[in-house]
Amino acid sequence: MRRAIWLLAACGLLGCSDEPSNRAPHILSPPPDTAAAFERYVYDLACADPDGDLVTLTRGVNDTCAGDLTDHGNRMATYGFDPDPRLAGTDCVVEVVCDDGALQDTANATVTLLLPTDAEDLTFAPFEPWAEPIADYISEAATALGTWNFYHGIHDLAVHDHRLYIGYGDATHNVGSLVPIEIRAWQTPDPQAIETEFVTDEEQIDRYRQVGGRLLVPGVDATEDGLMGQIYSLDATGWSKDRTVRWAWHAHDVTLQDNDLIACGSGGTIDDYNGGTVNAYLYRRTPDATGFEVDTQLPHPQPPGDHRLTSLLTVGSTLYATGYWSDYSVSHATAYRHTVAGLEPWDEMSGYYVTDTLAVTPNLGLVFGVALETTLRWAARVVTPTGVTEALGLAGLTVLNADPLPEGRALILAREGDTYPSPENGPWDAVVGVTSDGQDFVELARQTFDVLPRSIAFWRHSLYLGLDDGTVWRAWGTD
Repeated sequence: MRRAIWLLAACGLLGCSDEPSNRAPHILSPPPDTAAAFERYVYDLACADPDGDLVTLTRGVNDTCAGDLTDHGNRMATYGFDPDPRLAGTDCVVEVVCDDGALQDTANATVTLLLPTDAEDLTFAPFEPWAEPIADYISEAATALGTWNFYHGIHDLAVHDHRLYIGYGDATHNVGSLVPIEIRAWQTPDPQAIETEFVTDEEQIDRYRQVGGRLLVPGVDATEDGLMGQIYSLDATGWSKDRTVRWAWHAHDVTLQDNDLIACGSGGTIDDYNGGTVNAYLYRRTPDATGFEVDTQLPHPQPPGDHRLTSLLTVGSTLYATGYWSDYSVSHATAYRHTVAGLEPWDEMSGYYVTDTLAVTPNLGLVFGVALETTLRWAARVVTPTGVTEALGLAGLTVLNADPLPEGRALILAREGDTYPSPENGPWDAVVGVTSDGQDFVELARQTFDVLPRSIAFWRHSLYLGLDDGTVWRAWGTD
């Protein structure tokens, strides 16, 4: 009894309590449970400690999202990772631990990696300046040439293996001989994060082609001498250069027919070069070959002058090749169908000058160019195994660039109006849309630009435009 009275008196004097001497910290908010393939997952977390103890924040042992956790040292941290688009539709676990040295609190969430939203299901904000991916090249080229009079533009944009590639350079002023032209791409939508994957031996990257799961670049103008053209290819082992395109001073295009790689170009022998005569060539590389072989040579019909095959298209099992010949004063459009006998006139394309092609599906292709009518106009054509028709969905537009989309569709960048020749000065009214067969057109964006847009791509929830001044603009999409 006396002991109980003593303890009561002591607690009255000293303030005894049933609370523990150390209390556990507490993470204030759970991790987000979804991640989009088009942007970085970010979890900003804070941990409160009722005793004011210092805490450390780390990833938990059950964490499978493998993000980076940065402890800011003030009971706050940031957990982040860039979702792999190839894992869209799967889950991973985010787990973080707050530790005061003795006690812990854990927060976790199963994070669903969302499937990407289709371009046609998004509403796009206006295009805004996003990146200057060749600012270094423009500066170095101006210094090397001693002038700003060269091509500054983003000639092409291409999406391959969830990366966004750019094409640039100047084969007219041979800038690549002075400033190396690189194959550059973004893996994440950070304007500063563009990377060099390969250094070409070209004056310009004019276009990318995607065939058979590979990304290809026809070498439009090699920096090396030797009357030899080049095709660049990206596969599982990385980029490689095939320098076997004989007589091709210029390799203009590349495609696939069955399992054979087909290239087209223009050039000739050293005597042709010295005489100012350019001939057209079609090349073939079979799967077991060590390089390209000449399939067909088309001599210049009235030398000297240019004779070129500049665009290829495969529809069904039929290969088409188009181009022109000129005597340096007048140009004449050419179009051929490849048969067992070689290249034969493609009569359905008579009266039409082809500037570009795009394979939309194995049995449907789009052709862009100029209708050679009484009044010249820009127009598009649809090619199927049954023939050629006008692309009425693109009527009244001048197609500037086209890029393949999933499920057999094409993303179209066009200028409002079909007048030929196109206006030399802006502003330009640009429209971006999607077509599945050339007869439909779903508009996604429309905007006026003081600088001409050159190229288009849809990548990770956004539309990207490459402009003539070397900038890339982005239009963010919302569901």
